[in-house]
Amino acid sequence: MKNSKVCFVGMTHLGLNMAAAYSEKNAHILCFDNNQEKLDQIKKGALPFSEPKLNYLLKKNYKKIFFTSNPSDLKKCNIIFIAEDVKTNKQGISDLTQVKKLITLVKKHANSKAILVMLSQIPPKFTRKHFFNKERVFYQVETLIFGQAISRALKPERFIIGCLRSEKELPIEYKKLLLRFRCPILRMNYESAEICKTAINMYLASSITFANTLAEISEKTGGDWEEVKKAMKLDKRIGKYSYITPGLGISGGNIERDLITLMKVSKKLKIRPGLIDACLKDSVHRKTWALDQVKKIGLNLKKSKIAILGLAYKPGTNSIKNSPSVELIKNLRNSVLNLHDPLVQNHPTQKDTIFFSNPLSAIKGCDVLIVMTPWQQYKKLPLEKICKLLKKPNIIDPYRIFDHRKILRKKINYYAIGIKC
Repeated sequence: MKNSKVCFVGMTHLGLNMAAAYSEKNAHILCFDNNQEKLDQIKKGALPFSEPKLNYLLKKNYKKIFFTSNPSDLKKCNIIFIAEDVKTNKQGISDLTQVKKLITLVKKHANSKAILVMLSQIPPKFTRKHFFNKERVFYQVETLIFGQAISRALKPERFIIGCLRSEKELPIEYKKLLLRFRCPILRMNYESAEICKTAINMYLASSITFANTLAEISEKTGGDWEEVKKAMKLDKRIGKYSYITPGLGISGGNIERDLITLMKVSKKLKIRPGLIDACLKDSVHRKTWALDQVKKIGLNLKKSKIAILGLAYKPGTNSIKNSPSVELIKNLRNSVLNLHDPLVQNHPTQKDTIFFSNPLSAIKGCDVLIVMTPWQQYKKLPLEKICKLLKKPNIIDPYRIFDHRKILRKKINYYAIGIKC
């Protein structure tokens, strides 16, 4: 461990993924967490969450990564990233307690010349308020995505760095570390960087809300939002990477957290939070979409068997934070539910709920199939076999993983977002 110069404090999703990415850039990494049991599990390859390529990088760079729960080891590091994920409650309100505890610990044990970098998800004015010796304190904006965290950590579009004085160059050691990633470095004051983080998620939330609204109009007028979306993405002002795919509300916790943060800041500053409020209300509205389609079918829910494919809030992760599937399961508690998800297999549910290791087995004998997470493997399921396995011809497919034209030719009751079926 004597060669360790870069430390990541907090082995949550953010800290562990960033540590793995920086080790890939040939940095010697110290991973600190108060929980030694968690560190022991990580070293065995038993990660507390699922993230593609993370275990591979940890194993590949194991000679450059050191784990410790001893805070005195922090003195050996020149750059310390505080990278604990901020917990949120069911209302999306941030709990900064653990982050503040780690800040106190780092202040106590870091050497006086260490560069401190805040990575955790914090509200505006936090960095300026909670750190001393701000000449050596920075806030670095992270934009990781569950399921794509490693790819984004290795190839960031840019670094957004909050500083005490944006006109001053970064400390040479910190700058050299960032330059290994070969992307632009944007310096600004602390508050601008903190707002950047929430601004990005606010923009994404407004794009999602826009898509959901127009998709609902498409459903009720006979339009097809997928056709509209293709045309929009060819507009250079919108672009092929735009967040205009409709869905079942905003999930995962990160965007919701920043919306709630902006709502609180707006109210405190007496700014009208109309757009923020609209995004939050639209998310609540869209989460009932699948249940609304079940009701349209007219089944007797007490006597129905329903197959739900997908519990994770999106593909590539085992996170069910604010997942539409979990909410749907609660609302269908009177039905027999057959569940399948490639990564989520032990979520506690009510009685009459069965987890299957094979999606086709989950579908067999059901009155309706609902695909709640667009996993790639579901797209490969044979449609002919699905039709034979279902007891009644009902498919609810929000994300259109199946070709609706083929399905409609088979006289199946088909429901999807953004199209009138």
